[in-house]
Amino acid sequence: MSDSSLYSDYIMTRQRVDMLERVEKNVTYLTLRRTTTQTIATTGTIISWEDAVRNVGFTWSAGTSITIPQTGFYALDVAFTFIGASVTVASIVVNGVIVGTMNNYYGTGTLNRAGAMRHFTTGDTVEVQLANVTARVMTVNAYGVAGESPFLHIVRVA
Repeated sequence: MSDSSLYSDYIMTRQRVDMLERVEKNVTYLTLRRTTTQTIATTGTIISWEDAVRNVGFTWSAGTSITIPQTGFYALDVAFTFIGASVTVASIVVNGVIVGTMNNYYGTGTLNRAGAMRHFTTGDTVEVQLANVTARVMTVNAYGVAGESPFLHIVRVA
């Protein structure tokens, strides 16, 4: 094998590694949960998160607000379960303003999910608000089981 061929292979390999490093540097995701129940009022209650299950790229500590680390599009998924059936509206609150609601959910309290995709700017604060027709207690279930609750997943997608 010639020196020029080895050098060419090296350059191609280095370019592929550089490309992978660029892709990996933009990975940003956060999974939050509650470890205790929370009562959701009819007027709406901001969920107070207690624990980060996964955190890559976010600066977060226990509480209601999540600060967006990088401008871009983010996918959000909220899982919640109640004791008893209830009509529920899930809302995204950005910088103190409700910017959208995610469907109504009704059921015996299991397998409730709300999802959205939105463009955020670096420094935006994000909260999740739930409101019920009848005040209910949000239960705590393990991750990865039927009726997992409550969890928030937020992932930067672009």
